[in-house]
Amino acid sequence: MLTQTNPTFNTLQANNESVVTHFETIVVQKPQQIAVSGNGKTLTYEQLNQWANQLAHVIAATKTTSQPIVLLLAHDIPICAAIWGVLKSGNFYISLAPKHPVSQHVEVIAILQAKIIVTQTQFLPLAQQLENNMVSVINIEALDPQLPNHNLDLAIANTQPAGVFFTSGTTGKPKGVIRSHRAILHRILTEETHTKNIKQNTLLKRSSMLQPCHLANSVHDLFSTFLAGHTLCFFNIYDTGIQGFATWLKKECISYLHIPGALFRQFLADLAPNDYFPDMQMILPTGRQFKQDIEKIWQHFPVETMVFSRYSSSETGQVTRMLITRDTLIEGDIVPIGYVMPGYEVSLIDNNGQPVPNGTSGEIVVHSTALFDGYWGQPQLTSAVLSQNNTSATMRTYRTGDWGRLRPDGCLEFLGRKDDRVKIRGFTVELAEVEAAAASMTQVKAVAVIAKDIGMGDKKLLCYWVATNEATLTNSELRQQLAQRLPDHMLPAAFMQLAALPIANTGKLDRAALPDIGRNRPPLSTPYTPARSTDEAQLIEIWAEVLNIDNIGVHDSFADLGGNSLQAMRIVSRVARDFKVNISLGVLLQKASIAEMALSISQTIAEQFDSDRLQQLLDELERSI
Repeated sequence: MLTQTNPTFNTLQANNESVVTHFETIVVQKPQQIAVSGNGKTLTYEQLNQWANQLAHVIAATKTTSQPIVLLLAHDIPICAAIWGVLKSGNFYISLAPKHPVSQHVEVIAILQAKIIVTQTQFLPLAQQLENNMVSVINIEALDPQLPNHNLDLAIANTQPAGVFFTSGTTGKPKGVIRSHRAILHRILTEETHTKNIKQNTLLKRSSMLQPCHLANSVHDLFSTFLAGHTLCFFNIYDTGIQGFATWLKKECISYLHIPGALFRQFLADLAPNDYFPDMQMILPTGRQFKQDIEKIWQHFPVETMVFSRYSSSETGQVTRMLITRDTLIEGDIVPIGYVMPGYEVSLIDNNGQPVPNGTSGEIVVHSTALFDGYWGQPQLTSAVLSQNNTSATMRTYRTGDWGRLRPDGCLEFLGRKDDRVKIRGFTVELAEVEAAAASMTQVKAVAVIAKDIGMGDKKLLCYWVATNEATLTNSELRQQLAQRLPDHMLPAAFMQLAALPIANTGKLDRAALPDIGRNRPPLSTPYTPARSTDEAQLIEIWAEVLNIDNIGVHDSFADLGGNSLQAMRIVSRVARDFKVNISLGVLLQKASIAEMALSISQTIAEQFDSDRLQQLLDELERSI
């Protein structure tokens, strides 16, 4: 088990500090510092605080306290005033994405039993759709300018919720992750200490704000920036995409970039050779990173730029962290997610809940006093993954459902969800390792590998990939290159080249949106040619049944169709039964096609016929003698 103690957290508990007290301290220290920037507008810390205070006074007048307040706001400056206003009023916030279906908003509001929606003029009609006798609407852009703008100075316990973040997870049913003031402060202050220990001078003056505030990832950007007195800069990457992003980074002199890994990979791949970002000090890509991605960073960012790999989730906060520089040696294709942060313990268990040996993959289990406070209104779901730790009254244990592996030096590797660990013909395959091998190819820009059920308890791997702009690689050539690096059972059965991988509104890969290859013949460089004889037609039928592929052409290679050794044995067995001939297994595995197999069968039958006829003549000659 990996363990790190944390004196910072003990201080937080003793002083009962909230994020509000920390923010108000910064306002006193830096009233004229630009706090937030977006769409050509800015607010100083003093202006942001006064706007937030006015909203807080309006909410406080409703006698609402320690209750959920729903935010229906754009990804822009007003949402910052709304969040601080809600927290200052002694309540906690839930942000809804205006572009999401109204039915989702209704469901979340019903789950929360929320009484107040804070919105702005452009979304007022939408908010009024959700308004009823139980819910009132406040337009943050139409507050009475005569409202008081001083601090309310309420006593806010740090165990109180600060925000609830809804995610569907794998169930499709919204689940609200509750994060307290204490948990947020633990993450921010621990990371701040960790960064200062690495580099003493002042860092991160201008931070990117890419994550929408309904996502738990946004907590880091919001609070780490405001509690340090820096500037938060909004960019709506989910609406505008990567286009214009490089120009914005330079124009805004962004020094801290927190970006979803899939978008970052796409951004790096599309940069011009001379694109350079001299102001960048720190980059924090989320999700799994590959060695190839990290190597591209140093072509466009200063040598002293700090890149951090880490493991975090809505439920845990930041558990591990590792500094990566240009000189960092990365062994293998997968970038490890780092070493355990203070205040956390990490262990790995198998499917039976037993610890696994070092170097063996297992489910990541996190033990800490800084975990989330459960799922809103779902005690059974909470108890299924969150439990009291036996070692401490305040320590709790969370089963993440993520799969990892511990390196000999104590550094953790992230291998994806438990579902990303599949059995292929009896072999355990980590999809992350197949993706990493494909991503290491110089002409591959992005890649995703999934496992598809094909019946009879069997699965096959499907590889979706995006080529670099200058790539001339074909599906067959990519498979051939992977075959030199991966064992037979790890080779995808089918490859599909896409213009881009689908990205969900969380910035992560949307695996559900990947096109269904089905039983279709995969895209091959070999032109499709139908059967030209009865034998070829019969062989196509056998291959289609075994390979689970339709429309096989007579010149399609067995290897290019994704055939493996087990399927080759099945085909050889069927040919022996139906054609009454024995075909070499080795011939089939060496890129044989239907046409080549039909020819081999004809030749074998002819040889057998000649042998039988010769024996008949010898028998007749012997009798005559």
